[in-house]
Amino acid sequence: QVFTTRMSRNNRNFVLCSDRYKPDIIWSDGDWEAPDTYWNSTGFLAWLYNDSPVKDTVVTNDRWGVGCACKHGGFYNCQDKYSPHALQNHKWEMCTSVDKRSWGYRRNMMMSDVMDLPSL
Repeated sequence: QVFTTRMSRNNRNFVLCSDRYKPDIIWSDGDWEAPDTYWNSTGFLAWLYNDSPVKDTVVTNDRWGVGCACKHGGFYNCQDKYSPHALQNHKWEMCTSVDKRSWGYRRNMMMSDVMDLPSL
């Protein structure tokens, strides 16, 4: 419980979600905005993997602060649209959008804005 008093608001929300919902995956984003020391990512991850109720089952991605991508996490995102084109030694995920122009919902999206299968 000492950890929860020293962490950022976002990390407190992660702890509350972990305690209440028992997630299998925690997918963090926004790693380019600040180093892991700003987010206290290492403290949260230490709690998550050592003391949380999901410590034996949870996996996380690698977006926990500037410079963490492709180095830490249960699976790597590395960067948006990451596609290594070769078998990797570590689990990874390709994050992409089907919309050519946006990562978010666009009410006015047309079928011509949707990527074709080779592009995905």
